[in-house]
Amino acid sequence: MSISLENVNVSRAFTEPLEVPIMHSRTLLIDSMEFVWGLNRGDMSSYFDVAGNFLRVQPGLKAAIDAKDVALIPPNHIVEELLEFQRQNRKLPLAKRRIFTEVFPFGPSQCRVVPLKPGVSLYALNPTTQKVTTLKGTRTSFPSVSCGVHPLFLLTHACWELLNPPRSIDRKLGLGNTLFKCVSPWHRIPPFEFYEGAE
Repeated sequence: MSISLENVNVSRAFTEPLEVPIMHSRTLLIDSMEFVWGLNRGDMSSYFDVAGNFLRVQPGLKAAIDAKDVALIPPNHIVEELLEFQRQNRKLPLAKRRIFTEVFPFGPSQCRVVPLKPGVSLYALNPTTQKVTTLKGTRTSFPSVSCGVHPLFLLTHACWELLNPPRSIDRKLGLGNTLFKCVSPWHRIPPFEFYEGAE
């Protein structure tokens, strides 16, 4: 049985999970993100209230994310597909781009809890038996768990949290290179046609 992220915490104390929006504002580079994701300018806001934008997470794990002790990242194979999608869309004419939901529909997804500092422990709650067990992981990652957040939103959130402002990321984790590859297409200005007719 797959473990749900809302039943994972950095301590053995579990409570009602928080519901946290991932994408929630039109921020820096948003125009370029909309372009490489196949959206029209201004369309990102329409995804702020969808279920796939909300993370159900234990308060303790949320605090660890905010403190940059851990990060939530999609599984490696999904990350590679996301990066390739952005690279290809960036090269296409405006009308030929693919919308991100056509390639990666909303629905059940997986994520990894990546430790950014030594000594991070994770615990899982069985909601049926209420038994708490230790999740075994490595220095670079814990096992994937189920998560309802769209993987592109999850990866974007990690980029915003860890690269704004830029911070030192342990290259041995492989996470730094991944995040920089993700944000690279966002630093290129969309073509003029992208702005025509947009408010």
